Amino acid sequence: MSITEDKVVEVLKQCYDPEIPIDLWNLGLIYNIKIQDQDDNCCVDIIMSL
Repeated sequence: MSITEDKVVEVLKQCYDPEIPIDLWNLGLIYNIKIQDQDDNCCVDIIMSL
């Protein structure tokens, strides 16, 4: 199963900030998603402002 940016965004839209009812994607703090998918290993780096 390969991981795509669309799949990562779909999951981020299901994760909500505990203080305000807005998901992590729509907060607008994520600037870049890097995916390295090789054989059975996968690494997802999310660049965001905190």
